[in-house]
Amino acid sequence: MQSASTSSQSITELLLRNIEDAWDRKNLPKGVNERLSRARAAEPSSTERILLDHGGMATWVAYVRATQSKVHFKGQYDQKAIIAAFENLSKKDRILVAQKVAHGQPHSSVATIINKINQKEGVQRHPTTSTTANPLPPTASSAVPTIYPEFENALPQRLVGVFGEPIRRALRITLLDGEERAAVRMVFPVSGLVDCVMGLRIDESKVEDLAMSLFKVRVNSEGHTQRLTCPEGLSIDVTMKPDTDLILKGAQDGDISDVFGPEIYMALVERTVRKPELAPGGVTQGVSMALYSTRGAVVNLSLGIKGGVSIRHKIYP
Repeated sequence: MQSASTSSQSITELLLRNIEDAWDRKNLPKGVNERLSRARAAEPSSTERILLDHGGMATWVAYVRATQSKVHFKGQYDQKAIIAAFENLSKKDRILVAQKVAHGQPHSSVATIINKINQKEGVQRHPTTSTTANPLPPTASSAVPTIYPEFENALPQRLVGVFGEPIRRALRITLLDGEERAAVRMVFPVSGLVDCVMGLRIDESKVEDLAMSLFKVRVNSEGHTQRLTCPEGLSIDVTMKPDTDLILKGAQDGDISDVFGPEIYMALVERTVRKPELAPGGVTQGVSMALYSTRGAVVNLSLGIKGGVSIRHKIYP
């Protein structure tokens, strides 16, 4: 019987493959929109609801792809066993899987399927914005809708004046439909401790400089080993297993403002879980950097709702 960590790693790898590999189909999977409606209405502890709430539409579509295929293929028995083991994981472990899979970059064919699902629901949005509902209304003070939206792949030029220059230079840039896109993702959860989560995929060549700017830690990757060197000279070697991450936290306010710019900094300050950090000498836990053995790094920011909505309307059409 697989351990929880082994099951989590296996399903993470499986779902990432179903996000990042080409999907050779033109039509939507049969009954997918009805299945989506059931997933959204399900109990928060159900697997498909967890994948939607904590991983977004692409993660849920990857799960549908993995579970709905009726074509026989080599390794099908093993895949079914992985999915069955995933269903038996605790809610906490399934949430962690969803959060890791959310960092995957959908193949253009998978993105096309996601767009078709949204279009069938009547969602009007920019074609590179991944949403699970209608976009937020245009006013910053508006309430978050019952079904939360998520947005991805911002135009780099729209980040100017909103993002500080250091973080703009550090973002991974990809081509989507012939246009450059910055790897910026914003999610507005329906419930939980945070109002808005912003995820930033960092270019591998910029990871070391960004870790030093934010956390005063020097990071060097040697194969699957991450070496962390603190200002006092202490070095720590961490051996990374595939699809695991190492989280850095504890950035100082001044460093956050310098890297991300004043607008993002103020959105961080306004978040509801920020209050315990406002004591003298407190550090911000709303900024974290996940280091991966083979996937570079992702910076996650916890923003307040007013600032988050304002930023969303500035960087996405």
